[in-house]
Amino acid sequence: AIKAIVVPQPGEGMTEQEVIEHCKQNIASYKKPKYVEFVEELPRLASGKIAKGELRQRFGEKALASSLDS
Repeated sequence: AIKAIVVPQPGEGMTEQEVIEHCKQNIASYKKPKYVEFVEELPRLASGKIAKGELRQRFGEKALASSLDS
């Protein structure tokens, strides 16, 4: 399942359903996230690029499974 990690703009209020609906209208249905998680900032490498490995570690399948168990 696809999970979107979203950093909202300051003062911007959005819901998980609004993000999914926006994706449904703008991207192919197989790319649409099933889950949405809001964070304050994305982890970055020293070069300024997004640390995708850390994202996968923090929000990947294992993290999802443990959050569904609780």
